[in-house]
Amino acid sequence: IDPWQQIRGIQDAITYAQSRADVDAGRIGLWGTSYGGGHAYVAAAIDRRIKAVCGQVPTISGRHGIESLVGAEQWNAIRGMIAADRLARAQGGEPARMPIVAEAPGQPAMSGSPDSIEFFRLAADTKWVNDITLQTLDYFYGYEPGDYVRRIAPTPLLMIVAPNDTFSNGALASEAYETALHPKKLVLVPGNHFDPYIVEEVFQTCSAAARDHFVEHLMVKADTSS
Repeated sequence: IDPWQQIRGIQDAITYAQSRADVDAGRIGLWGTSYGGGHAYVAAAIDRRIKAVCGQVPTISGRHGIESLVGAEQWNAIRGMIAADRLARAQGGEPARMPIVAEAPGQPAMSGSPDSIEFFRLAADTKWVNDITLQTLDYFYGYEPGDYVRRIAPTPLLMIVAPNDTFSNGALASEAYETALHPKKLVLVPGNHFDPYIVEEVFQTCSAAARDHFVEHLMVKADTSS
């Protein structure tokens, strides 16, 4: 997963939308969650075609995320694996892979947080596969969307943050919000990183906040002068 490739994909999608006769090219909003929440912030900071943006339980710092989710000791070992993988791929080898969440104690994995393990085990009942390339971690480690939050203004910003989020770090998200300029709004929700997807009350709070944000900043207000 290359975050910058995905951001370019977002920009291409905006270009396509603006090419359509049934789209108002001047009223395009962007919503993202988790990794996509970080992408939404970066895209809004660098592309003024976006007229309102919302990021939910967003990724703020790849470096902090990797170091906290993987752990310092495991990360040192994984960094060596990433370096070896770079050399192997340069020589035509297949990308090295590892689990997203550990399936056994001590197994190297992208995340060892209890809430992520529980959530992804629930996903095992679907076609989801517990597997990711080491290159994905390499790209993630160098990705710092929180640095772009202060550059989003004057585009209206909504941040939906779970302070107890240990997967994307809710505290870091709240700190990033303080760097943003107005117009901006912060909505705090209970629970962990995954609750907006699986807890109905949290989902309703998040979705209503996003809806209201886009209605406020994208909808044409009716003329009440007559």
